[in-house]
Amino acid sequence: MRWLATCLTLTIACCGSQQTLAETISVLNTASLAAPGQSSAIVSFNAGATADKIVVLLSSELSGLTSTVITYNNEPLSLIPATTAGRNRGIWYLDNPYNGGAASLSITITAGAINGLGAGILSMSGSIAGYAATRIASNSLSTTLTTTAESSLIVAGLAGNSTGTTASANAPLTQIYGNVDIGSAAAAAGYSQPVAAGSHTYSFSFNGFEPSSNVVSAASFTAVPEPSTVIGLIAAVPFGLRLLRKRRRTASPDTDADTGILKS
Repeated sequence: MRWLATCLTLTIACCGSQQTLAETISVLNTASLAAPGQSSAIVSFNAGATADKIVVLLSSELSGLTSTVITYNNEPLSLIPATTAGRNRGIWYLDNPYNGGAASLSITITAGAINGLGAGILSMSGSIAGYAATRIASNSLSTTLTTTAESSLIVAGLAGNSTGTTASANAPLTQIYGNVDIGSAAAAAGYSQPVAAGSHTYSFSFNGFEPSSNVVSAASFTAVPEPSTVIGLIAAVPFGLRLLRKRRRTASPDTDADTGILKS
């Protein structure tokens, strides 16, 4: 009915400020590993009792094509598309991970000559399943990612060719790991949160000798909406119905009860 639709539209508009609210994603635990000269590694990691996602930012020294498998408590992580190139082996994630205490996180790289690997690991709570935006930049020490949701969490990682060099994440990134040797390569990773909707640039410091090998990848994750968003919409329905009933009680017999227009 048109009158009811109008009432609901007005009521929802009044609640519009609530629709953009979101919880803040909480970072529960972080860890890192560096395994120079190795093509596989295992680390014990506790995601946390309330964890709803694990993220791994992987880098390696490699020659040729590679095949990578990452598992947490024997559950496979998924590679986020368009986050891997060269020595940057991408951003991986697992929704609803095991949260009963410490478990093994295993990384295995095959189908290539691997001379080392490194990873930054992060667990979080308060995130929507999956991922939101991604970005990758080659021959660069920075990348710019655009988010459309408030209170997002962004992770970013760098990998590049080096010998005895260092790499670190710059503010506003909180560093997960950096300044590690992963064979004849170096890597770093970090996260930023809460991040407002908009365009954001993340950079790294690195004195590698081959700038063309530098690759920075980034991905964002969206926070779960606040309960008030849903409550506000639900509250709009009875409010609209009350307005409709009142309109019907006061309507003249010569007017349409739904529209208030004079009957012809």
